[in-house]
Amino acid sequence: MNALSNSIEQLYSAFAAEAPGIAGCPCCITESELRQLEDTPLREVTPELLAPYAAAALLTVGSKEDYLYFLPRILEISIYDENWWPDIEVTGRAVAETQVSSWPANRVSALTDFLLISIKYLIDEREYRRIDGWMCAIGRMDLDVGSMLALIEKDREAVLEFWRANAGKLFKGELGNAFWERRNHQYDQIVEWFNTPNVKAISRSAYGYRT
Repeated sequence: MNALSNSIEQLYSAFAAEAPGIAGCPCCITESELRQLEDTPLREVTPELLAPYAAAALLTVGSKEDYLYFLPRILEISIYDENWWPDIEVTGRAVAETQVSSWPANRVSALTDFLLISIKYLIDEREYRRIDGWMCAIGRMDLDVGSMLALIEKDREAVLEFWRANAGKLFKGELGNAFWERRNHQYDQIVEWFNTPNVKAISRSAYGYRT
């Protein structure tokens, strides 16, 4: 079992619970879809069935308890299927709504380990274009991004792709991803990282970029 698969198993273990009842707005998810979600074993829930719930969770569908039940499956699909909706940034928003600081320590550890390994997976697979979305999601969860930034900094192409995703606004001290709805500590941490000597040297050598 590789590191990513093992981290997913740890998620399932940490968030294990009985399948909950789910309530939701019928405009966002049908009664039939809700019953299917409740009746299908978690690991067998298909991306197609889970998408309407995951996109609207904690807005017009579901509660903290049922969202955390589905979170391992949501994250598993998200890392392996780049084209699945909702985007990972939407999941970042929903996770923040559950107030991660109130979770048991084993759940926080399982999530942070998964996220760090996921960034490494994207770098190892050279899926650099996905890094910006995942970093935005992690930041929106109000989780520390320092260890993820350290990983990215080790790979020149990862740095450049992440920089390109934000270059249009970095000169104003801002990030480019529209899913950032507010500045927080993580947002500022990423902006500051882009302005560190090592990262600036990489963008400068490629594009002559100056801050």
